[in-house]
Amino acid sequence: MTKKLYFIFIILYTSLLLYWLFFGFGRTPNVEKTVQFVPFTTIYKMFTQIDDFKYYSVNIIGNIVVFIPFGFLGIVFEKLKKARFLFPIFIL
Repeated sequence: MTKKLYFIFIILYTSLLLYWLFFGFGRTPNVEKTVQFVPFTTIYKMFTQIDDFKYYSVNIIGNIVVFIPFGFLGIVFEKLKKARFLFPIFIL
């Protein structure tokens, strides 16, 4: 029963995260599209170009906290402890 509830929670939580990612928090259509191919560029810019500590601390800590529920997948579902099952999930 616990596994089933956790599975339902993860599905709902993932749906909510996808909504926030693509539609939430006042997203407006931009004419300019940017893609970052260099790892950690945005984090570096936040620390060097933005003087507001609250802005980047909330951003980075929020990103870590928001994905904590996914860390329990391997504990609840034994198959997900193996890399061959876990890798396709991260690709999605």
